[in-house]
Amino acid sequence: GKQWYQRRVRGLLVLSLLCTLLPLSLTSECDRDNTNMWWGDIANYHSGSLQACKDACRGMAHCQAIVYYKAGAGRGRCWLKNSGHHSPIHDTGAMAAFKPCISREAPCPGGQYKNTPTSCAQCPRNTYSGYGGACVACPAGTVSEPGSNKCHPCGVGRFRSTRMAHCMDCKPGSYSDQDRSDKCKPCPADEGGDISKRDADDHPLRLSGASSVTDCNYIIKPECPWELVTPGRSLASAQAECDQDSTCVGVACHVTLQDHCVPARSMELGDSWNAQYLK
Repeated sequence: GKQWYQRRVRGLLVLSLLCTLLPLSLTSECDRDNTNMWWGDIANYHSGSLQACKDACRGMAHCQAIVYYKAGAGRGRCWLKNSGHHSPIHDTGAMAAFKPCISREAPCPGGQYKNTPTSCAQCPRNTYSGYGGACVACPAGTVSEPGSNKCHPCGVGRFRSTRMAHCMDCKPGSYSDQDRSDKCKPCPADEGGDISKRDADDHPLRLSGASSVTDCNYIIKPECPWELVTPGRSLASAQAECDQDSTCVGVACHVTLQDHCVPARSMELGDSWNAQYLK
């Protein structure tokens, strides 16, 4: 009876140790738990973690699989395998993983983020990311296209608040002398601040997109909230050009001028323009 009791206690201790060493669930969808493989050895070494073992295989073109020892005397040992690996066996002290799944677990390039453990997606507009990082919102006064790894300044004479999708020209009677502005400064009253004077089409006779107090006095063009990229043309022609231009968000056509449409880089619509096409 005493010997049976001692054997029983030893058995429980061993079982407790195994439960401590063996994971209860898989690390990721790429891992095959309780699996070892024969043949196809490239190298073996103590890697310290399953992830480090997979990282080593990911950076080696001829490595097609790994076996990682999670328990026992070889715990922490990484075996890199080539395409000659075969004969998988059940081994409660090991786990295996295979390409291409290992490759899909790699960190995402700049401009992307991990939307699942094995896939990447583009960062949205006005956000950015570095290699392996999460998407971060662009600061006010800067802008980015979807899938960007950095934000770009709006430039002088323009602005963007964090609630805006695009940079916009400062309106007549205002200016911005900084290239990362979230709003425009009002022009002094004696330097173009009075925008009451208007042309025959009721447009303010002051500069939009002013980058300094001095610019406030220049009479350059009537205000056009849509940015004119090229001279006016037919709707079909403008739409075709917009489809080929990554900076274009749509086509605006003048309300009174026939066949006077332009590709546009802004979503703000002025009184004299109608949106005829949006990407």
